[in-house]
Amino acid sequence: MGAACGLPSQRMFQRMIKKLFDFCLRIPEALFNRSMTEAETKKMVMKRYQRLNHLKQTGAVLEQELIRLEGLLMQLGWIDTPGRREISGATGQRGDWQGYNWLAEGYCFGRDGLEPGCGQFLDWLEDSGGASDRDVLAETLEKLLRQVEVKRESALRKFTHAISSEQQKLERCDISILFSRSARRRGDLRFLNAALKLNEWLMRDINHGFSEICAARLLIALAEQEISARELLAC
Repeated sequence: MGAACGLPSQRMFQRMIKKLFDFCLRIPEALFNRSMTEAETKKMVMKRYQRLNHLKQTGAVLEQELIRLEGLLMQLGWIDTPGRREISGATGQRGDWQGYNWLAEGYCFGRDGLEPGCGQFLDWLEDSGGASDRDVLAETLEKLLRQVEVKRESALRKFTHAISSEQQKLERCDISILFSRSARRRGDLRFLNAALKLNEWLMRDINHGFSEICAARLLIALAEQEISARELLAC
C-alpha cells in the first residue's frame, strides 16, 4: 500500500541506505590514501613548475604541456595569470580521436595490456558523451580501476606493443588524469582514490629518468587530482 501511495518500498529503501553507506565509506578511504595535503602538493607542483618555466629552451611539445598546466593552476588559484599563449596551429592533447573505434574493436585495455593512447582516448570519449559507447566505456574504466586496486604499483605496466620507458610514464600519467576527470564527471570517489595512488607511485620516480615533458605531465595529473579533491571532498 505504501508503494501504491508513492512511497519507496522496503527493498528500494534498503538500496538507498546501502548506497549512502557505501558513499560515506569511500570518503575516509580517499582521505586515508592521500599521502600529501593540498598545501604540500601545491608546494611541490609550484617548485617544479617554476623550474620548468625557467628553462631557456622548451620546444613545442613542452610548451603545450605547460599551457595545459597553467590553465589548471589558474583554476586552482595557484597562479593569477598564465605565462604563455596557445601555440598557433597546435592540435593539443585531445580532439584528434574522431574515427577511432577502439572500444568496438576490443582495444584500449585487455589481456594484452594497455593500448598506448588509451588514457587520452577514453577521456575524450567520456567527455564527448557518446551514448552508444556508454556501457562499454564504463566497463573499461572499471577494469582499469580494478587493476590499480589489485596490482597497485605493478599496475598499468603491460602494453599491447613495445614503447619507450618515457612513453610508459606518460601513459600512466594519462590514466591518472583520466581517473581524476572521471571522478568529477561521475561523482565517484573510487576514481579519485586511484588517481591519488597512481600519482603517489609516479612521484617516487620523478627524480629518476623523468624528462621535462614527463615531469610536466605528472604536474598536470597532480593539478587535476587537486581540482577533483576540492570538488568531491569539500565539506
